[in-house]
Amino acid sequence: MNIKEIANKINSTAFSEKRSISKLQEIRSKHLKSRPNTWNLFSEKSVKERENYAFHAGGRNEFQFNIGNDYVKNKDVFRYGLAFSLEKGPGMYYPLEVFEPKIKKFNDFVKSKTTFFDGYFMWIYSSNGKVTFFEQVIPINKNFIKEGNFIFIGKYIEKTITAIDNDDINELLNSFDYLIEVYKKVEFGNNEVEKRIARLTWNENGWVKPSGPEGKSKNKDTHEGQFGYGHEEWLLDISKLVDGYHYGFLEPIRKQQQAYINNIYDVWLYTIDNISKKRYWVGEINKIEVIDNAEAERIKEIYVQNKWHQEMESQIIDCDANADGFSDWNGVDLFNVRFLPTDLKFNSDYFELPKENKIYEQSRYSFANYNEGLTPIKAEKGFIFNSDIENKEGNNDTSKIGTATYAREPKAIEVTYVHKAICDGIKVKFVEQFGYENVSTENHAGYGNNRIDMVVKNNNEYVFYEIKAYNSSRASIREALGQLLEYSYWINKDNANKLVIVSQKLGDLDDSKIYIKHLREKFQLPIYFQTFDLTTKELSEEY
Repeated sequence: MNIKEIANKINSTAFSEKRSISKLQEIRSKHLKSRPNTWNLFSEKSVKERENYAFHAGGRNEFQFNIGNDYVKNKDVFRYGLAFSLEKGPGMYYPLEVFEPKIKKFNDFVKSKTTFFDGYFMWIYSSNGKVTFFEQVIPINKNFIKEGNFIFIGKYIEKTITAIDNDDINELLNSFDYLIEVYKKVEFGNNEVEKRIARLTWNENGWVKPSGPEGKSKNKDTHEGQFGYGHEEWLLDISKLVDGYHYGFLEPIRKQQQAYINNIYDVWLYTIDNISKKRYWVGEINKIEVIDNAEAERIKEIYVQNKWHQEMESQIIDCDANADGFSDWNGVDLFNVRFLPTDLKFNSDYFELPKENKIYEQSRYSFANYNEGLTPIKAEKGFIFNSDIENKEGNNDTSKIGTATYAREPKAIEVTYVHKAICDGIKVKFVEQFGYENVSTENHAGYGNNRIDMVVKNNNEYVFYEIKAYNSSRASIREALGQLLEYSYWINKDNANKLVIVSQKLGDLDDSKIYIKHLREKFQLPIYFQTFDLTTKELSEEY
């Protein structure tokens, strides 16, 4: 048999004999909350015929079930077991960040179950080609956790691939059934992330930059009361990324910093307007990681070098807050958490919470445990028509003159640097695909002083792109949609064959994909949505 035939035989035998390993994709689907591309252990894409090896479908960034030709103790052998592949590649730009936590879980497993791997071996291919072989499975030394290394835990048969038979397949499946326990422990064990709530200082600019003293506490014993701003006010400025992460500050964590270092939390965010005393649900950030003092100082130095720190100080001054002493704050007083933009779910319209909500029982900056009763029902409630006749206060009575109260409307704001980074990034891709002569930025719309962010000519058809850089996909779509429709159809034209909104990849992508598809089907509009990953420079498919 060749490697493809072996993989297919493993797939068919596992299912026909109802082996434990046949449930692998079900296990993955349950924990990852997504439908796999195949229910088989191996897929066509995960079988590498030229190199004579295969890993389980979806396993590139996992502790992968792996089979293949190998060379052990001066003999050609066929290996089978589990592997950590620390090689950089498409979709795997920072392998150590992915695998270091998993290797730690593996090491903990080995230490706690000292006889589990009896009869198994471990060998490591270093990026320089050196092979280190162990007669028994031991915790992986940190010296072997290097980019480019391949770490294998398993067994081998002293046969070439072509000599593998059905008895060998059964032996292999016995091991895979046995190893499913350690796979689940490494990939999904202890993965329940604790959920907490955190209060943010009041901000009217979507926590992209400070908005000034209005709405802040007037208590001079607090930082915001003394200076008119809080260090949380840059929490959602996701234009500034270091190694793919945005670094920010949460006051409730700072109060007990040492207790939370290196822990990961899902955080539910709210704020209080100290003028109206109303509480607002801001959104959620999943998998926030609490950093230590040394990392915080490193990030502050990067901010200083990039002049981001200077920009922050200027923004304090611009909003009439007090920047005295800002440059002297320690790194940990400016940065104590980090997260990926894809884990951010921001309510672009701050959601006012009713007074019966339990959040009114919270007033201090405490990192409290989340309660299911906090999150209100939002869009699920749907549209409800409320007739004016139901208003008991008689809005139609114009004989009375009252005093109107202006309700300030907080808003999401666009991040200029992100807009430019997306524009530059997709331009490179479009020029490569269509040629310089078919790509235009800031193209005049043909009326007024309006300009289209980007136009691509594909044969005799035009695609209009509008780029938005809000920290909410919904806000980006809302702002871009009207512009694209106007650019294409004002006043009776039909200029574009396709309209595309492009935004940064955020955590609210699933809802946005459903919405865009609904618009396309309901109104027969050629409207699409794409995301651009600022770290990997990947432009998504059209949704």
